[in-house]
Amino acid sequence: MVAEHNQGRRTVGIFLDIEKTFERMWHPGLLYKLMNTQIPPALIRSVASFLEGRSFFVAVEDATSDPQPIHTGVRQDSCLLPCLYALYTDEIFTLAGQLQDWKEDVVFAMYADDSAYLTSSRRADLAVAKLQRVLDLFARLAGQMVGRCKRDEDGRLIDRLTEYHATKAEPPETGSRMAD
Repeated sequence: MVAEHNQGRRTVGIFLDIEKTFERMWHPGLLYKLMNTQIPPALIRSVASFLEGRSFFVAVEDATSDPQPIHTGVRQDSCLLPCLYALYTDEIFTLAGQLQDWKEDVVFAMYADDSAYLTSSRRADLAVAKLQRVLDLFARLAGQMVGRCKRDEDGRLIDRLTEYHATKAEPPETGSRMAD
């Protein structure tokens, strides 16, 4: 930013802090993304094993509820967290393959769950227009990602991926790229 300022350019940015990002990381979605990378199946099985079998219960005085499975979130003290989060958010945050001709002018920076898009121009209004295109694209891609998830008749996300991940790394045969 200093170099841009020294060249008489104006830098504008969009700063994002995704609330409760680590708690909302959906296990089946994360494992689906892992299976569509070059990561060895044995490592994917290890990550699946790390995510599976987690549960919680509620205790009030002497009463406790039955344990309930956890399908979202990654322990924040985990050394895997930064890598898993980067993979989980890569498609939407970097807008991979979407920025085309003006891609070089928009910088993406990320630290933990905070991220920013920055761009510079001699005119602030042109830099703002670039970032508006990024925001528009971001909103469209986020909607597409949610739309690709399978839902039941009540609109709830269907989570059927967790049953096989600890034993198999390949997605089930469904006739589509997204597992049911």
